[in-house]
Amino acid sequence: MGGDGPAWTAVTSTIAGSAGNSAGETITLTLTFDGNVNGLTSGSNDTIFTVGGSGVNASWAGTNGTNTRTLTYTIASGQNGQA
Repeated sequence: MGGDGPAWTAVTSTIAGSAGNSAGETITLTLTFDGNVNGLTSGSNDTIFTVGGSGVNASWAGTNGTNTRTLTYTIASGQNGQA
């Protein structure tokens, strides 16, 4: 990132499920910034997660005026082992 706004200070990931990369499991990236941010509180992005070389829609979540945002993707049937 550049410019005058807050910068990323950490990115962590979690996978909710037992096998770590199976259909129905959820992958969540948590982005932490060095200051409070506005925007990216909802919506989707298809450039962060890829499956088989193609972007897949992941959902943003967060609250304006806080320093974290999450991006979540649920692995679909047929994508096992590819996310």
